[in-house]
Amino acid sequence: MEMSLRKVEQELDKTEKKYHEATKEVELARQTCDAEMCRVRIAGRISVFFNIIFFQSCDQMQMMELDRISEMDKFIQTYTNAIQILCETMNQVNR
Repeated sequence: MEMSLRKVEQELDKTEKKYHEATKEVELARQTCDAEMCRVRIAGRISVFFNIIFFQSCDQMQMMELDRISEMDKFIQTYTNAIQILCETMNQVNR
């Protein structure tokens, strides 16, 4: 039982690290997008290049956010499975 709990705990740690990495990447993309918008505002004009960069950044941010949500779903499923295993084990011990 302890081995399975340790394994689940390790999987949770891995998933949590992936989740934080994805969140970090989303934040970097958001900052890049904000910096580009600020640069264009200062220049006083919106260029075609800016629009391309802006939409590419938004698309990239959306993809990273979807990845982050997917990783969070995996994290929740792993956590749910660990709790289920623990509950089943506790039920067996109590019988």
